[in-house]
Amino acid sequence: MFKTVLTLLILILLVAGCGQQDVGPDFFGNDTEPVKERTDKEAGPADDLTVKDAGPAMDSKNKDLEQPSYFPFSKVLDFKVITDVTDDSILVDDIYYKIVKSTKVVNSYDEKLTIDNLRPGDLIKLHSTGIIDENTYPRKSYAKIVKLQTDKESIQVSHAIRHFIENREGGLMTGTWISGVGNEWIHLRFYDISVEKQYAATINLLTNEYSVREISSVAKEREAGGNGVDNGHISEIYDNGFRVMMADYTLTKDSVLETDSGEIITKDSLKIGDFVKVDYREYKGDGIIKEAKLNKLTLLKSEEKPGVQEWVKSVLEGPLYKDPVIMFNYIGRSGESYTIRVADLQDDTWDTFEVTYDFNTKKQSIERIEHIPPNNEPTPYDDINDYQIVQGVGKDSVFMGNSYKYLDEDLLETIDGENISIQDLKVGSLIKDEYKQINAEHGVLSKIVWRNDELYENISASIRHFIENQQEGPIHSIYIYSVDDETIVLKFRKDKKENQFKAKIDRKTNTFEVEEERY
Repeated sequence: MFKTVLTLLILILLVAGCGQQDVGPDFFGNDTEPVKERTDKEAGPADDLTVKDAGPAMDSKNKDLEQPSYFPFSKVLDFKVITDVTDDSILVDDIYYKIVKSTKVVNSYDEKLTIDNLRPGDLIKLHSTGIIDENTYPRKSYAKIVKLQTDKESIQVSHAIRHFIENREGGLMTGTWISGVGNEWIHLRFYDISVEKQYAATINLLTNEYSVREISSVAKEREAGGNGVDNGHISEIYDNGFRVMMADYTLTKDSVLETDSGEIITKDSLKIGDFVKVDYREYKGDGIIKEAKLNKLTLLKSEEKPGVQEWVKSVLEGPLYKDPVIMFNYIGRSGESYTIRVADLQDDTWDTFEVTYDFNTKKQSIERIEHIPPNNEPTPYDDINDYQIVQGVGKDSVFMGNSYKYLDEDLLETIDGENISIQDLKVGSLIKDEYKQINAEHGVLSKIVWRNDELYENISASIRHFIENQQEGPIHSIYIYSVDDETIVLKFRKDKKENQFKAKIDRKTNTFEVEEERY
């Protein structure tokens, strides 16, 4: 039972992308030549911008790990990407933000710009009015502040993304974000509305070369027993192969072992904890650990993080876990930590563990991630996650998530189809949008449903009591994590706080507890 559920959990994590940042390699200690900075006159056209060749990689032993400068591109993870520019709007995520007279458009030095200085691929910081027109796709809103990032790292990344946007085959890119970054590459995630598919792209910052894959393609190839490529740490070494992440790869007479510089190596030169890329075929298996035949294994020496291989080995071979496997890994947003998600195959609690190594202190921390075994029996709450929580009610709009949303009262109705006004809604009310599909690419909002039956109204009352009585200060982006007959679990964020918070509400007494979750 445990193995079946953990397998389901792992598949969900792999498909969902596991949060805000891509699993993948990162780079340390690679210096690049200075890149020309744009003045406000150059902030628009950048055709003459050239990216110079990278210098030699620095010896990691001589690198001062106390200084965050060894990972200069990490800051771009906090910026948004422009993917289209019209006469009066910029496309960011899946929203066209209109630039009006009152919009402040500046560069990193607060020098005044106009929309003519903005181009696809630019990295920006954006503040909007929070008013979003949901009746079109991409959606529409208004920009209050657009700050074009004109530091040299942002320019280099922008240039690479622009080249990708201008040269890739496909339609309009929406939902675009930087999901991972190194000193020589970036990962992008985006949705192509012309084919209604999500993609991941890796772009080389030095050459502008890129590769693109459909995000679900790896899963499809694996289901079909096809070929594939994966990255991860070696966690087991067998006589005839290796375990990398959640699969055992068997050596054949045709298997090739090499470094990323092309040097042929032997099996004996590989160690537990090494970070490798595996090119495989015949992927199969019904259990937690899959099986495949190894075409080629590449030791990613240029992506080795100081101290990480030895640390990963100590975690896997240490006394904390009986039968550990690594589910995924990621670099911390600041570039100063490294995390692996570990599952213990002999732990029947359904829990996994995020083990983090701090480059500065050389110490590790562990967070236990609780998981509730799935219950396949239908419950009255199965569709509750389809609904959003109203956090505030205005004259013609409601506050949900982290923005105000205008509601067309002609579309607003109860679960029984009765038309209502916005003023019938309260803090804690649960509503959802329903769309009518027009064609393969587009749909229009057909109605907004308020779940006002007795069961859900009782849930709403408990949520309302929490919102009105919590002492955490201003909160936003609140949503229902889980509900049962006794407890409601909410998750939310606080202003100027990066971490997420969790609230557990007792449905009988409406008492609640709040705890902070590590981001």
